[in-house]
Amino acid sequence: MILRFAVILLLSFLLSSQQVQGQKLESKTTQYLLPNGMQVILVEKHANPMIACMVYVNAGSKYETDANNGVTHFLEHLLFDGTRTRSREDITEGIKIKGGYINAFTSKEVTCYMVLMPNEFIETGLAVQSDMLFNSVLPDEELPKERKIVIEEIKQSEDNIDYQVEKFFDSTVYQGTPYVRTVLGSEEIISNIPKEEILEYYHTYYEPNNMIALVIGDFQTGEMKGLIHKYYGTIPERPLPLHAEIQFTPPASREVKYKKVDSGNIYVNFCLNAPRYDDPDYYVFDVLTEILNLGENSPLTQALKEGTDPLATDVSAHLETQKEFSTLNISIVTDSPKKVDRILNATAEVLQELAAKPPEEKQLQGVIVSSKTHRYYQEEKLHFYGMMVASVLVTCGWEFWDNYIDNLEKVTPEKVQAVAQKYFSDPKYIATVITPIN
Repeated sequence: MILRFAVILLLSFLLSSQQVQGQKLESKTTQYLLPNGMQVILVEKHANPMIACMVYVNAGSKYETDANNGVTHFLEHLLFDGTRTRSREDITEGIKIKGGYINAFTSKEVTCYMVLMPNEFIETGLAVQSDMLFNSVLPDEELPKERKIVIEEIKQSEDNIDYQVEKFFDSTVYQGTPYVRTVLGSEEIISNIPKEEILEYYHTYYEPNNMIALVIGDFQTGEMKGLIHKYYGTIPERPLPLHAEIQFTPPASREVKYKKVDSGNIYVNFCLNAPRYDDPDYYVFDVLTEILNLGENSPLTQALKEGTDPLATDVSAHLETQKEFSTLNISIVTDSPKKVDRILNATAEVLQELAAKPPEEKQLQGVIVSSKTHRYYQEEKLHFYGMMVASVLVTCGWEFWDNYIDNLEKVTPEKVQAVAQKYFSDPKYIATVITPIN
């Protein structure tokens, strides 16, 4: 985070908004579908002799059930343990010996498998990656070890206060939707889920027509198309399961839920309604969120962290974007339960003030330049960029991401105030409050 803001500050001094607009790093993007329904996005960039391939599987805890919650993340671990023709060592060492990097992560809506290789060895990376995705066997001898690793991860997370705060928040705010489920699941489920159920989940969701491949780096598009077809295009597609439409009910009043845990601080988290990603107001609302996140210049920071007896020790805001809905989540840490009511009132007042007064043009342009410089900086770190866009691609699509900066630049102070009035004039929210047991 410190590095991000250091880069933003430096570039903001060196580049005007217009200069940044013309600075967008040269790249050539090609989008297409393989015959089996797999979506492919090729971003040809010759900044350095590396290539990253990220494959995003539409698999996460939102697609699980209460009975198998955690299976997606568990399966992610197991896919590194061997295929029909490769052992675990063949997978990891086969990449490492070529100077590459391989990893994966799971979230509520996507599982991402990434491989980063020197350009001359990208075929090795693609061969290993596709073999893992489509030909893993989940060796019996590896299952006990992986169960132990994942269970230990669950235990460590359960002891982490941030995890406890998030778990209580999600279970309260997203009640009645699959988003209440954690990515890790429970120790009981991971201990007992049989291999047959894991394989069933694997063969249900790990299909090419349920995947997106993003390849970015130093390659020729024509040659890369041939490699992608060789390693991904010959896998037959299969029917995918149907899921009931997720219904999220946004806050209709001001509601506060409390929970006591073993913690030294108090954690206050707000959820407010926000426009969906396909709503034109979304881009304006994102600017509003960034205004709330402007560090020491943020109106939230000034209201909650300044003065001789500040209400909060930490403040942040985040626009949570799902396919079905969006929410504005505000997180606040304080040192006294006596300050909670004042924090609730002060936060609502800050939002109402945003609705009453438009931002200055200088402030708005600062937010837009900050967003652009952060994005361009991330584009240079290929696999980190792939991680950053994972949720956006599976939720909103490539066109949304590719056109995002252009849409952001259309935001005006007047539009910001209009959207703020729509959402913040009388802010409705659900707030969760974590307080110490003692």
